[in-house]
Amino acid sequence: MKIALASAPFENNNIPYNLSQLEQFARRAAGMGAQLVCFGETFVQGFDSLCWKYEQDSEVALSLSSPTMQKLCQLSDEVGIDLLFGYIEWEDDRLYSSCALIQDGKIFQNYRRLSRGWKEFRITDEHYCEGDVAQPFLYRGRRCLIALCGDLWDLPERFDCGENFKRQTFLKTKIREKDSCGVRQNRTI
Repeated sequence: MKIALASAPFENNNIPYNLSQLEQFARRAAGMGAQLVCFGETFVQGFDSLCWKYEQDSEVALSLSSPTMQKLCQLSDEVGIDLLFGYIEWEDDRLYSSCALIQDGKIFQNYRRLSRGWKEFRITDEHYCEGDVAQPFLYRGRRCLIALCGDLWDLPERFDCGENFKRQTFLKTKIREKDSCGVRQNRTI
């Protein structure tokens, strides 16, 4: 399986621009034979898109059924590439730092960050939440597990799925060096 890691530019609170970048990088990665392209934490809204005032932040957040998520599903289906990206999720008056995996034009996984380091927890209220499940899943015949940023150092015990799983996943990873368009080329670490 070829996986592209996109180091794409984004703008805070500019979802149309960020979606255009996601589409550009997805098309380029698919053209290079990748089956999956991965984007960073909160890429859709921009990493510093929240102001920590719930009324404003709830306007920035997206539900899984939002038109933006539907557009990303359509993009995956149209281009023929799976997408993994971070976003600020809204569900039942709660906000999460989440990561979605779209496979064949459908939301296949939705992971909510477990660690609290994504938010300014001294000034946020009960609306800003963490997930509670880190569950391995099969993706195209491979056992996978999603974690975001501080999850791995704040809660490592939640991601211990056996020594073989951890070592194969994190130590024998093919990295792609960025070319001039930001798409990474092969390098093994």
